[in-house]
Amino acid sequence: MTAAVGFPTLRLVRVGIGALDIFSLGLQPGESVELPPKAPWQGMA
Repeated sequence: MTAAVGFPTLRLVRVGIGALDIFSLGLQPGESVELPPKAPWQGMA
């Protein structure tokens, strides 16, 4: 996708999805956390 516009990508890392930021969860590389179905950030826009 990025190579098509002249920017070849070797590594692509997602650090957030909408208002959810993985850094605010305090996760280390390889760690995971189970989130509740109705999380606090839902409904924020």
